[in-house]
Amino acid sequence: GVTVGLCYSGCVRWDLPHGYYDRPVDILVTEKYVRRLSDGHLNS
Repeated sequence: GVTVGLCYSGCVRWDLPHGYYDRPVDILVTEKYVRRLSDGHLNS
């Protein structure tokens, strides 16, 4: 399936600490744009 992440564009960062419950996403949706991520990581 496809995993979608929703957040404000001001919260998007290239490098963030992550925890156990965090998951990579295929699509990131903000109030300004929709970004499709090829490998499930923001730094793609």
